[in-house]
Amino acid sequence: MRKIYLLFLALLLSGSTFGQWTKQNTNFATNARGIRYLYPVDTNVVWATAYDGITPTSYICEYTRTGDGGANWTSGVMTGYTTGYGTSMICGIDAMTAWVPVFNTSSGGGAILKTTDGGTTWNAQTTATFTAPNGFPNVVHFWNADTGFCMGDPNEGYFEIYTTTNGGSNWTRVGSTSMPTNISGEYGVTGYYSVVGSTVWFSTNKSNIFKSSDYGNTWTLITTPITVDNQFFVKFRTINDGIIRENVSPYSTYETHDGGATWTMLGYFGNWYNNDFCYVPGTADTWVSVGADATTPFMGISYSEDGGHNWTDFVSMDTTQHLAIAFVTNERGWSGAFHNYTDDGMFRYDGTLFALDTCASYVASFNQSADTVDLAYSGQVDFTDLSSPASDTWYWDFGDGNNSTSQNPSHTYTSVGTMQVVLYTSHGVCPDTAYSEVEVINTSAINELQNLVSVYPNPAKDLLNIEGLTENSTVEIYSLDGKLVLQREMMSGTINISTLTEGTYVLLIANDSFILRERLVIE
Repeated sequence: MRKIYLLFLALLLSGSTFGQWTKQNTNFATNARGIRYLYPVDTNVVWATAYDGITPTSYICEYTRTGDGGANWTSGVMTGYTTGYGTSMICGIDAMTAWVPVFNTSSGGGAILKTTDGGTTWNAQTTATFTAPNGFPNVVHFWNADTGFCMGDPNEGYFEIYTTTNGGSNWTRVGSTSMPTNISGEYGVTGYYSVVGSTVWFSTNKSNIFKSSDYGNTWTLITTPITVDNQFFVKFRTINDGIIRENVSPYSTYETHDGGATWTMLGYFGNWYNNDFCYVPGTADTWVSVGADATTPFMGISYSEDGGHNWTDFVSMDTTQHLAIAFVTNERGWSGAFHNYTDDGMFRYDGTLFALDTCASYVASFNQSADTVDLAYSGQVDFTDLSSPASDTWYWDFGDGNNSTSQNPSHTYTSVGTMQVVLYTSHGVCPDTAYSEVEVINTSAINELQNLVSVYPNPAKDLLNIEGLTENSTVEIYSLDGKLVLQREMMSGTINISTLTEGTYVLLIANDSFILRERLVIE
């Protein structure tokens, strides 16, 4: 993105230990390095990136990491990217391996860098191209050593998203047909994303959230009440429960408990600091926020144990500018601050203040035998409960007025439409809910309409004739890599295809009555 989140902040000194927060030395070679992004892997391993706290517009590519819980931090620079580049965030999987998206600050473009030796060397992964001038990587995330995704601003007309199954040795770009169409002027935001299991969300500057439930391979759109052109945090603690918050005044905040289908203004009392906030894993609904506004002043660390509605300050933490926050368990987390040569720069939380929620580990989930069924053949869908730990009660709502209390029911649909399937389940005293959709169609009538449509010649050269359309239809031609190369709204008629190069394409004709796909060869 081109709207980098900058902080013109002063360096403040603080005492050595504040209750449950212990000061640690990030060991940067230069004074006033501030923590831009924190990524704890476990209770011992943490990676972080820095920015220049004295001159924030002087972009740097520096990191620090620890493998012993922060007793010792090792800092360094990303060789080859010391000038003219900045970092968007960082993601690690162990003490040796991490990935960083870097962007060119003048000409555009960027890369995904990977280290496998603890940061001594960083190598660009060339198949995630992020070509200038529009390429701009915002986010990278890995679920394990192999499976990952990265996201950048629209390039060639759609968001530049890649997935990998081999640690980034090969990245494959997600086609435009596998994601919503972006709005003109829409961009992502550096480091603004959230992950729960295989589901990932990222926010845009046009008040939208892009969501993928399959490790970034396909995407859907979630709309929000956020003011258009304002950047906003997106933080989910479960598949259904999340918070969004603008990063500019008045810091409007909303919550959802149905996966983003609806949003409610979140009113709160106490100090919810503005620099960053995070969910505390393993808790029922505990969040921690940090602030670095030394002018107002509005800085410190606060926590909420009721989903953000009431906030309590950590005593004596309001004399330090806190920039980033991340927790790895309910008993350990880190707050990033500024480094002052000899000490400081990071604070580690250790304690039992945040109660472990015994229900937090219970997740409702299910599988279905089909996402789309055709009544011309069979409307049956088999549902299998995959909740973990094992459920002991079930209530299924199939979205068509029918329900079941079986663990693994089968249901036969009899009418067309998009059916919202909901599983209400419990494990002991712990309830949870899972959602899905089933698209029910009936092609018996569609096939009759398709037989009336004629497309010729095929192979074609300059003109393509389409006859038999009885209503206004959308005609689209896609290249085999999923790029839309031609689009028309028309009834029956002729399309000029002389501008398309020779090759094989996919022709799509759609209206309210049917969808026709066929292979098209252009000579």
